[in-house]
Amino acid sequence: LDRIFRHVSRIDSREMFTAAALATALGLALLMEASGLSMSLGAFVAGVLLSDSAFRHELEGSIAPFQGLLMGFFFIAVGMGINLGMIVHHPIKVIGLTVGLLALKGFGLYGLRRLVGGSASVSRKQALALAQCGEFAFVLFGAARANALLPVELVEQLTLSVALSMAIAPLLFIMGDRISARQAAKQADPPADEMPDEANPVVIAGFGRVGQIIGRVLRLRGVPFTALDKDLDEVDMVRRFGAHAYFGNAAHLAVLDAARVGEAKVLVLAIDDIETSLRCAELVRKHFPQVQIVARARDRFHAYRLMDLGVHLQMRETFKSSIEMARMTFEALGKEPTVARQIVDHFARNDQELLKRQQALYHDESQLIQSTKDAHMELVALLEQELDATSGSPEEAEAKPGNR
Repeated sequence: LDRIFRHVSRIDSREMFTAAALATALGLALLMEASGLSMSLGAFVAGVLLSDSAFRHELEGSIAPFQGLLMGFFFIAVGMGINLGMIVHHPIKVIGLTVGLLALKGFGLYGLRRLVGGSASVSRKQALALAQCGEFAFVLFGAARANALLPVELVEQLTLSVALSMAIAPLLFIMGDRISARQAAKQADPPADEMPDEANPVVIAGFGRVGQIIGRVLRLRGVPFTALDKDLDEVDMVRRFGAHAYFGNAAHLAVLDAARVGEAKVLVLAIDDIETSLRCAELVRKHFPQVQIVARARDRFHAYRLMDLGVHLQMRETFKSSIEMARMTFEALGKEPTVARQIVDHFARNDQELLKRQQALYHDESQLIQSTKDAHMELVALLEQELDATSGSPEEAEAKPGNR
């Protein structure tokens, strides 16, 4: 096949690639039919052979327009061939076959995954995800019916059972998630590490991407700190690089007490999970009100909820980087660096003011949307006025048509 498609590639025509792919599939399908096998099997073999071709990606792009259309026709044909009356006339058989197929494949996959060293949790998830029968079963049952290999009634029952197993697949996913959640709830958190005896002026809650950078800067300036994180693997990793981090969930009061947060000056709240971050902030505000909180906010709504708790020293984690990228974009478009800086500084100040104003409105979506639109129009007007006032020279002002 590679030789054939190498000659086709010299023509440099996408249509020829498409025609060659379809001719290959049709030729193998006819060959299989001439051999007494199914044309569908021939098309399947063609797909397997073409997947190993060096021109695989070009072929995928060529047949992409037909993929959705033909797949739709395939499922329409399968759906028209399903006899739903079977579940009424033979409910026990159909349900039994469906359960049997799911159980046979599910338990088989679970056992195989465990056999190769998979954990019980991973094996269960994979078994539930793959327990349903595949679409190729429709092709096989169709061939069996056409060649009278199985009774028509049995083929209809098996086809309906395969369709039901595919329909049940989302329910298996939901069941797997609930089992995992129940098991996670039963598992108690491992005990927190022994905390340092001395109190430090800074406690960093959450020692991931953000917390580690803050910790590095503090360490360079000789400021001692206590770092907490509930991810044991993360704590072990940063310890190997010499960082003083401790395992513990900062959303638990006992951990905060052990870390001597009450004797610290600042708590850096760098936890990435929003709900855990808010629980930690609430505990610190309630039990250690004298400690200042410098918080990381995932987004605007996280920032609003932190402000509701009285946390005003906060930074949205992607805000400053986005502002700097906007400035670089303006400079790449040819704006003067001072003008680009002026634009983004105006936007940043306006956005911070808007954040404070919208805190009282964020529960009302309609008012929040209207407030955002008003702020956008206001910012556009302010930017145009200031840029006109600062960028134009006296000569340029006299040259304008309105000043002649």
